Amino acid sequence: MTHYCFCSLPSQNWKTTCPKRLFQTLILPSHCKKCNVPRVKTWWLGHRHHFAFTTVQPARQASSSRVVSIAPQGSSAFEKLSTCDGIQEYCLKSNGLQVLLKTDSTAPVATVMVTYRVGSRNESLGETGSTHLLEHMLFKGSKNYNQENGKLMSTLLENVGAIVNANTWLDRTSYYECVPRAYVEEALKMEADRMHNALLRQVDLHKEMWIVGNEYENDENDSIATLDKEIWATAFQAHPYRQPTIGWRWDIENSHAQRLKEFYQRFYYPNNATLIIVGDIQVQQVLHWIEQYFKDIAPSKLPIAHQVFQEPPQRGPRRLVVRRIANEAVLGMAWKSPRGMHRDSLCLSLLANILCHGKNSRLYQSLVDAGMATVVNGWQSFFRDPALFFIYACMGKQVSIAQTEERIIKEIKAIKQSGVSLEELSTAKTCMKASLYYSRDGTLGFVENLNEAVAMGDWKHMSQLHKYLEEISREDIQRVAQRYLVSDQSTVGWLEPQQASSEQEETNHSSHSLGESLNGMILHSSLHCDESSSSNPSHPWILLPRNEQQKVQIASQVVVSEPLDGMELVAMKTPLREVVRIQGSLVGGEEHGRQKDWNNIILSDVMVEMLGLRTHHYCDPKYEISKKLQNVGAGISFHSQSRRLCIEAVCLKEHLPLVLSLLAEQLRFPIFLPQDLQVVRGRLVDEIESSKDNISQVAEEHFLAEMYPVEHPNYVHRSEEYLEALHRLTCDDIADFHSKYGLGGFRLVAVGDIPTMEWLQTEVYRYFGDWKRNQFWENGDSSNSHDKLYRAKPIPSNGIRRCIQLPQKESVDVLLGQPLGISENHPDYYAVLMAMHILSGNGSSRLMQRIREQQGLTYGIYGGVGGTAYGADGYWNIHGTFSPALTFTGLGAIQRELDHYVENGIEEWELQATKATIQGNFQIGLATSKSIASAIRQTLDHKRPLEWIDDFPQIIESLTLEQVNSAIQKYIRPKSLVTVICGKTNTDN
Repeated sequence: MTHYCFCSLPSQNWKTTCPKRLFQTLILPSHCKKCNVPRVKTWWLGHRHHFAFTTVQPARQASSSRVVSIAPQGSSAFEKLSTCDGIQEYCLKSNGLQVLLKTDSTAPVATVMVTYRVGSRNESLGETGSTHLLEHMLFKGSKNYNQENGKLMSTLLENVGAIVNANTWLDRTSYYECVPRAYVEEALKMEADRMHNALLRQVDLHKEMWIVGNEYENDENDSIATLDKEIWATAFQAHPYRQPTIGWRWDIENSHAQRLKEFYQRFYYPNNATLIIVGDIQVQQVLHWIEQYFKDIAPSKLPIAHQVFQEPPQRGPRRLVVRRIANEAVLGMAWKSPRGMHRDSLCLSLLANILCHGKNSRLYQSLVDAGMATVVNGWQSFFRDPALFFIYACMGKQVSIAQTEERIIKEIKAIKQSGVSLEELSTAKTCMKASLYYSRDGTLGFVENLNEAVAMGDWKHMSQLHKYLEEISREDIQRVAQRYLVSDQSTVGWLEPQQASSEQEETNHSSHSLGESLNGMILHSSLHCDESSSSNPSHPWILLPRNEQQKVQIASQVVVSEPLDGMELVAMKTPLREVVRIQGSLVGGEEHGRQKDWNNIILSDVMVEMLGLRTHHYCDPKYEISKKLQNVGAGISFHSQSRRLCIEAVCLKEHLPLVLSLLAEQLRFPIFLPQDLQVVRGRLVDEIESSKDNISQVAEEHFLAEMYPVEHPNYVHRSEEYLEALHRLTCDDIADFHSKYGLGGFRLVAVGDIPTMEWLQTEVYRYFGDWKRNQFWENGDSSNSHDKLYRAKPIPSNGIRRCIQLPQKESVDVLLGQPLGISENHPDYYAVLMAMHILSGNGSSRLMQRIREQQGLTYGIYGGVGGTAYGADGYWNIHGTFSPALTFTGLGAIQRELDHYVENGIEEWELQATKATIQGNFQIGLATSKSIASAIRQTLDHKRPLEWIDDFPQIIESLTLEQVNSAIQKYIRPKSLVTVICGKTNTDN
């Protein structure tokens, strides 16, 4: 059940995302289709997710002040232990369950999370991966929530729009629900049943092993995840941190339900858990529910033993090399570091910030700016036991890994000898403090950070971070560099990219995948014996009552003005304290760069990369604007869409004037110098070459190329085309393109703890008042004319199938779908969205329930509608991952489901359930200032009135069964699919 879209991951990202989204959500395209959490670029390392700002503090004992027991009003079942930063701590006296509650009425939602103090550190050799596999199994059913009674853990709350998920980590396992506030009680009932009534049946494990196998293979596709796993396994010799959370292949293949039951009975008790609830709650009511559902769960009979592991001293540097077919080299350097609660861990986190965070960091300037890396990142691991401090760098195949390593060692040596400047330390502290403020935008992010502090040993550390930061000095940073970043405590890993050869391909094809190992087991026949049966359940799932949702009211809270001719200023004040989120856009994007004046498909993207480098007023030194922003913990970013240049910014309220002035400086007065273009070009070349190894991106390129002609806005150019366009681009081209921007179609949205509209108008007039007109706008903004200009290619009646061989990959991506021939303005649009959501929109969808939950063929299969903006004729698509051994079994299962879907349509209960899902998800999706700003900007960019946001739930409610079934018949044609199969495929099939 694990998928992530953490906003709190490192800000210096090593991987770019394709500008064309395969999935288009109902209102927030920048959100994850799976969980509706804002989608961000991430430093993704398999199951090890490293946070950019620490959520825990140095080694201080809990407050030495005497704990006073205060019984909550009207209840003697609880002992109130403490209050810190608005978080109330209770203990359920009957069984020792720790309870943390915080009221946040910013939005009518709440997050419920149960954290168990058991992770992969609790696994012995031979049972690795048990914690993670058990996490999967605890969604397969309990006494009161199971397939047989129609109350599925994975779907019950998801069907009212909740985000329902879990994740496993080194020190803990966490289960959570982000729900509309009316469903907090149901979430508590479900978690209580999960805690002591899990079924854990062997027949369910058989299916889930296939799913985990596919998840394992997906991780193996990632070169960095592979290297990271090897570094941990080499750095530690005795401590179980050396074991990957997902487990070793052999242990996964030999898992058994009885072993998981023993693991469950060893660790899943209330006295080994923390229940966290944050959101729009009434504390006394929530305490009553907790008492009602958790009070009678017995604690463990004996104290739960948490082993104390002693890693043998490391007596010299350790090195390893991973060789695999890849398009980029990777360097990973790790040093032994203290446990997360040690004071030095926070010092090391600040050191990582100084070394790697932002364009003014030491390693960015010495590596990325010098062309020796495309990205560099560093972090301190915050775990219960001593762990690792990391620095990672990615580089093109032509760059020497040894020279990059030498450069990193040189920078570390300089800090050991001379320390860091007061400005560097102050900036690092400010960035971390600002990140803590930003993380409070929404209950789920706050709970996730609190969860990590719980896992380390003291939830209060998260709230006391500001205090501990102030105590750290320059001498502390120099001291920890000298103490921990020493050669004898290091583990260095190189990933050396290899070119594919016939011998390697033969080796790859002959080596078995996890799916192929499982394929040989007797369980295979039990998995697929029912694959020809109807996908409709014999009776509908139990659906929760559709409690009256609080009506979305955005438009009435928004103030819109036009301080300048050609500029729209939009503002909305929210309860988020001290933080302001900005979204904006101007006419002029990728399509404009393709016009005859420039005829360059990458022009707008390169211009965006260079906007913040130098300006007329901040020319030397380079990155002076970035430095000013970083000094106050603020950020401004740009990205190019098909027709618009988009802006995103975040800052503390007190720094809003500075951010607006620097935004105007970057938009109006950039300088494009040849030496800067050379650096940007080199980095982009390496990133484009690296993308050739991205299985999902390769599949997407081929999928859209089969459906659309090259001039169509939905067409995604091949990597070679981008490289050719990049090499012929000049500074004159970029400057000429930029000169067309100005007022006209310029929109700026500010949401959060904003000043008055009058103040904003004054500031905007000051910085943009004399800006010239936008020539793209003046020449005619044809945002809604694509359907008149471009159409999709005709698809043969028997469809199109393409197999793209990537033999170095361990799994296969399947992408299939069809052009729709309609845009988001078409009357059928919402019916198509509903049809695709029921088919493939979330974990409750037909494809997920049938192909993952019932047949166990995939870790994930999702779909949606895309490419419909600005009048373009879009497409529907389904994306799934499979083991090579199961790819064509999976394709057959999809085909059968599509045939059945078109032939029989949907039932009324499915429609009603999905309406509740979309409406609840919509409510949760507008629970942060960031998501509100994004929704407002996108709504206006798409030429819809602001009232559309408020009306959207009713638009969904008005859909009829006849409309949706008609859309299924009209737009889904199972015999003429465009299908792309990408990865380690068996061409004989």
